[in-house]
Amino acid sequence: MATPSTDGIPPLNFVVVTGGSSGIGAKIVQMLEAKNIKVIILDINPPPVKNGTRTPFYKVDLSDADAIASVAERIRSDHGHPTALVNNAGIAHGETILSVTPEKLQRLVSVNLEAPFLLTQQFLPDMIKNNHGHIVNIASLASFLTQAANVDYGATKVGLLAFHEGLKQELRHIYNAPGVRATVIHPTWVNTPMIEPILKAGTLGRYVEPKDVAGAVVRQLTSGNLASNFKRETTVPSSFNLKNATLVEFNAHARDWTKIEKETFEKSEVFNRSATSLCRKGAPLNYTDSDVIIINSQYPNIFPHCTGGGCVASRPFAYITVNLGPVGLALVGNKTDTSGAGCKYNPRCLKRDLTDEILYCYVNKTSFLTLLRDTDDIWWFQTIMSGPWGSRDIGIHPGAHNSLGGDPGRDFWVSPGEPAFWAHHANIDRVWWIWQMRDPEVRAANVSTAVNGPITMYDLYEPHKNATIFDLQNLGWVAEAQEVALGELMSTTEGMFCYIYE
Repeated sequence: MATPSTDGIPPLNFVVVTGGSSGIGAKIVQMLEAKNIKVIILDINPPPVKNGTRTPFYKVDLSDADAIASVAERIRSDHGHPTALVNNAGIAHGETILSVTPEKLQRLVSVNLEAPFLLTQQFLPDMIKNNHGHIVNIASLASFLTQAANVDYGATKVGLLAFHEGLKQELRHIYNAPGVRATVIHPTWVNTPMIEPILKAGTLGRYVEPKDVAGAVVRQLTSGNLASNFKRETTVPSSFNLKNATLVEFNAHARDWTKIEKETFEKSEVFNRSATSLCRKGAPLNYTDSDVIIINSQYPNIFPHCTGGGCVASRPFAYITVNLGPVGLALVGNKTDTSGAGCKYNPRCLKRDLTDEILYCYVNKTSFLTLLRDTDDIWWFQTIMSGPWGSRDIGIHPGAHNSLGGDPGRDFWVSPGEPAFWAHHANIDRVWWIWQMRDPEVRAANVSTAVNGPITMYDLYEPHKNATIFDLQNLGWVAEAQEVALGELMSTTEGMFCYIYE
């Protein structure tokens, strides 16, 4: 029986699970059967009778390339083409580099790395033909942290991660099969027969149970979440993704508003006129006490002017030229300058009016923690970050923009012309990442919480519809107008990106 479709993803026909007779594989089989999904077990040993499985079993030595080709043909003849392959089987020896024999090393490489490659070659063509399928590879945290007396195993898991990454690229750029998904799972130590000697020695710290890893695999296969749709990497347990983090401290002041709010602009490392700073405020203008800053004219917030406002005259951006705008520049006294609308060439100096009062009100540690703790989906996260519509609270995103003041810093449309814009938006990305990592399975990997809201700002423009992970984003000048699916831009360690915040 095929599993029902979820979130527009076609149903699974049947799933091939290697190493499905014991350990993690057996739990995967049991969980899939509980969902009425047909499964085929590939293993060198049959499943114990006590497991009560009704799943077809094919005996195969996964270190034998000819045996793999033969069993794949038998499966196609007996059952048709699978729509998912779980490369779960793996072995380990626990020997040092100098003690492992060539025979053991070759068998380990064959089972852990060559078999997933060869099985994918067998079953992927039909998935590509139908633009539907899923390849799941069970790697390990050893893909990143290999240790002594486990080097051969770790090397195969690094290779499996590379295989996964390359598979993603080929599916997208060579085979043009976006409906074929790829997932890699990175478990920590798992309580299976493979690590029994370590468990008995009492030298192992934290470990997880087979059901924990199996649950992650089955969720990838059946939930229709972003992790499966867009080849996300998953760690088990998910706490390795900083799920329990509350506030991550950074040395890079340029990315942390709360430190600037505490120290004031003038004393912060970002604006203190040091060799690595972004300069200070602009030259003072002849403001009077009646010259106030009004933000959000519908529900006005009135702030005192600061002591700058003129051209920035300190290095490294002394008298830098700004060329675009103003398009909608908010000025002191509730005025707006639109004289540079469009792409009109309008060279002028960079002006800045750093305003601590706005930081105190909207960009402080309390507002930051409230955003992280009290928003359960991306719609509320975005709403609170940018200020709820019809509210006096402008949020930490517009708040930081407005605190920079000046031209073009306070002009929404051309604000990237302010050098500090880039430090500010690096922090926007950082806060989004921290929010995701507090609960990655919900905030990064679930369609209803990770993507939720209109495709245009406030739904003011065409098309009037909710965004999906499949909507293409035009990257404009950043990447020569390249169009990338939204789901490919939601992880700092997937697709085009490879970074985290520490």
